Amino acid sequence: MLRLPSVLASSIAAAIATIGLYRVGGSLIAASTAGLVLAFESNALFYGVELRPFAFTILFGTIACWIATKPFAIENLADNHAVSTLAVLAIAAALFQPTSVGVIAWLLILRFAVSRFYSVSSQPWVWRTSLVAIFLILFVLLSGQVLGDAWHHRGQWSEMGRAKSIMQIWQAWPWGSLVVIPALLLIATTMIPSSHGAKRSAFVHCWIVPLSAFLAVCAFWLTSALGIAPIFHRRYFVACLPMLAWACGQCLAMAIQELGRFAISSRWRLAISIAFAATPIVTLLATQGTLKKLLAGETQLTKRGEDWREASEFLKAQQPVVKSVSLSAGLIESSRLLSDPDAKVATSAQWYLTYPLSGPYALPNVKAVDLSSDVRMIELPLIFRGSRTMAEQWLSAKGHSWDTLPVSHSFGGIQVISLPNVDLPTEKI
Repeated sequence: MLRLPSVLASSIAAAIATIGLYRVGGSLIAASTAGLVLAFESNALFYGVELRPFAFTILFGTIACWIATKPFAIENLADNHAVSTLAVLAIAAALFQPTSVGVIAWLLILRFAVSRFYSVSSQPWVWRTSLVAIFLILFVLLSGQVLGDAWHHRGQWSEMGRAKSIMQIWQAWPWGSLVVIPALLLIATTMIPSSHGAKRSAFVHCWIVPLSAFLAVCAFWLTSALGIAPIFHRRYFVACLPMLAWACGQCLAMAIQELGRFAISSRWRLAISIAFAATPIVTLLATQGTLKKLLAGETQLTKRGEDWREASEFLKAQQPVVKSVSLSAGLIESSRLLSDPDAKVATSAQWYLTYPLSGPYALPNVKAVDLSSDVRMIELPLIFRGSRTMAEQWLSAKGHSWDTLPVSHSFGGIQVISLPNVDLPTEKI
């Protein structure tokens, strides 16, 4: 239940991608492909069920793609509403995840540039510039405190966000399956000569969305490589994911529309369209190992494995022997929050870092701890959020071994550790 809002948000994002791309591109096959990408891509599966706002960032990114590409039918190139709506989406996404503005902003910039270049209205372009400026100022006023706090503590990201090689840009997302292959299919259908007089595709800016995603990833990589802030990690630019799904679907829609130039039967056109859509999807699922799981009959494609309910019930059963519990949340901000001298911050940090044991699966006297402290300063038993391997490494560094403990319970990604001074029934995994 804790992850249900994220699951719903990611599911809605997949539905919006399908509906939006069908409205924009006119191809249900291509639109369904984009929706399937957001439903089965491994990163979408992982971040889409996180107990954090990543799924909502994906949702905002999907809506932004629709807004950015919907006006690109030739008769609507001067539509001004897209720019202002994208600015609002950038603000909303940043309030959920501050770094997402560095992704959606590229859609805003490129959409504004195209609107300015193709402007046919009598409205002065200065008004459009002012409109964007107003929303940017509003963004700063609304989320300045959030961004400022994140920037002030940017050093805490250093463990996972360093740029080490330029190849990381290519490895960040499945560019080959979602951008290169659909683009090659589009180029092939466009370049093949035909004497048929069918109307050519009305889409002339298919590069907007994938280019925005690429520029965003490059910007994050450069920010990390130059030592400004170590933020090169998918979680910080996860809003790129719906852009890749949308780019895949849009290129396929254009390629399928190009098939209208050829004098082939509707059955052949349908068969080729399905083959076009299947190529990037099958390639994606095969390279990410998802196809193998599906063929093996696995239905649980992502396993979070954190059984908080069972861990809580286990410790409740040990009362009154166990009177207090320590919890290591395993979050990168834990150390900073626990060491903050502000009493209000410390109080809110305890609630935040001990959730869900201070929420739906509540235990009495749960205290968040920093595992960098001396083990003797930690009240036991300890709930360790992380894999058993990580728990074993921590115990080894403290001079203990998992196998020699009287109690060592594993509840998936939750480890209950008890050192010898806590008298609990002996049970091994």
